[in-house]
Amino acid sequence: VQQAASYVSGGQYDNWGTQQARKLFRQGQQRASRRFEIDVFEPDFVDATDKRDVLDNLKRYPEAQYSIRLALAEMRYYGDRKDLPRVEVWYETCIERAENDLQRLYAINKMAGIHLDIGSGAGSLPYYELVVTINPADPWAWHNMSIVHLKHGNLDRAGYCNRRALDVMEFGAAQGILAALIKEWGRNKHEDPLTDVPRYPMSEEAAMGWVKQQKGLGKKLGKLLGN
Repeated sequence: VQQAASYVSGGQYDNWGTQQARKLFRQGQQRASRRFEIDVFEPDFVDATDKRDVLDNLKRYPEAQYSIRLALAEMRYYGDRKDLPRVEVWYETCIERAENDLQRLYAINKMAGIHLDIGSGAGSLPYYELVVTINPADPWAWHNMSIVHLKHGNLDRAGYCNRRALDVMEFGAAQGILAALIKEWGRNKHEDPLTDVPRYPMSEEAAMGWVKQQKGLGKKLGKLLGN
């Protein structure tokens, strides 16, 4: 929890928070040695040069064969190396091992974040759309989609995602995107098409219908949601 709370952006973590998380982890190991549920966090706290050995050693535990936590660690490992084919393999493993929507959402968000950090970020969009289909009240998924759409000049879609984010929660990052959109709309004499549209949220049924229309998403969505 301490490590997750220390996340800043772009795969980077606050140094102080990471140090405190590492301290708690080492204390846990001292009190209960050779426990998979503790040792599985070790990849988060070792140098990059040692991470592969740590991950391989964890696979000696019987619990490794069904651990979503270990699969997520493999996703991060290959994401750091920009090896998207192997990230995809471990992502599918995460989905198979997920026991509930919360775990499923975490894995999808992780996959979206890896794509967001690599290249143009466009590859993150199908995954964020899956996230908001399962949980339309996720402001950061909407916000991250607005960033990608704005980056690629899709002002209408960026505006839509930004509105959805701000409808869920007012926060500075989304307000910053709104300011950037207003500036772009003014510069291009582009009229905000959402000005007279009623406020959201969109119903979950409507969100599901929109996502299923997207190219290539229907099949993946059905697989992930078990439909």
